[in-house]
Amino acid sequence: RFMTELDRPKLVAKGKVSERRPAFDMEEIRALRENIDGWIKRAETTVSKNLRLLLREYVYVLLDTGARPGKELLNLRWKQIRYTHSNASGSHVEMTVSGKTGKRKIIGWAETISVLKRLLKVQGLAGLEAITESNHNGYVFRMADGKEPQSFQKLFESFLRQHNLLIDPNTEQKRVFYSLRHTYATFK
Repeated sequence: RFMTELDRPKLVAKGKVSERRPAFDMEEIRALRENIDGWIKRAETTVSKNLRLLLREYVYVLLDTGARPGKELLNLRWKQIRYTHSNASGSHVEMTVSGKTGKRKIIGWAETISVLKRLLKVQGLAGLEAITESNHNGYVFRMADGKEPQSFQKLFESFLRQHNLLIDPNTEQKRVFYSLRHTYATFK
């Protein structure tokens, strides 16, 4: 009762009404996961197969962490990861990423841990605990030869188109990597 109606400020939102962004629902995530390994096996060359494998790992980490696609994950180095195993909330990895908003920490759970272990094997590196404690400066999301993956977005789009997942039926918009971030936000 300290203010009268005349003294109370009127809050008016003048911003643009946001639109829903394309994302995946649970059934579509299931379809993505069920089809991606067969799609990898159908690759015509070893290079194409390896690129598809790396794409799968990238997609799985995006779904598990809500990381921003692009620089945030593609520039991630092993030394930016800390592995914590078997505590009350389960094993997880804490990754310090840099991107749009500067440095921040993201958490990866069992899915991300499995991905990291597979990537270590492909890169011929030590186990997850050893590599994250060693201050290893190598990049996480790289081809076996150390090269940065090219045309990831086109490859992802091709996979989605082939499996009838490219267009989000709720927004009628084309899905992109960022759709995985919105999927994460929807389910967490």
